Amino acid sequence: MFDLTKIEYSYQTFMQNLNYWLPDGIVVIDDEKIREMGILDTSDEEELPPIAQYFHVVESTEKITLINQEFVIWIIPDLESKEKATTYTLVALNKPDILKLELAFVITDRPSSSWVILKVLENYLEEIKETESTINFFDNQSRS
Repeated sequence: MFDLTKIEYSYQTFMQNLNYWLPDGIVVIDDEKIREMGILDTSDEEELPPIAQYFHVVESTEKITLINQEFVIWIIPDLESKEKATTYTLVALNKPDILKLELAFVITDRPSSSWVILKVLENYLEEIKETESTINFFDNQSRS
């Protein structure tokens, strides 16, 4: 199935030096970014996005890990921040031999943050899938 030891090791490696793995930094999801993504246009905040149904979930006191054949996602609440609810999310491609960290984002002080996190994830995962598909297309073209 999934090698949880490898996944945890990758998480620890990424967290030790996020600046190295994500030179563009962590994306801050604010109200403007949420509007750009069209998340507020969705009519029902009570219903979880379909993305929530396609992952195995591993919970610990530190984080929630979502795992499927394509992605590994870590959702990490910042328990140190007492003033504002802050949640970090890391997204990695689940490659056969290695996890490849693609992006990280943070949401701070947002009502319905679980729902918003899943909607933001849904948007970013679609972008990553499209990008990977384009890269694979050009890789295959160059081999032909």
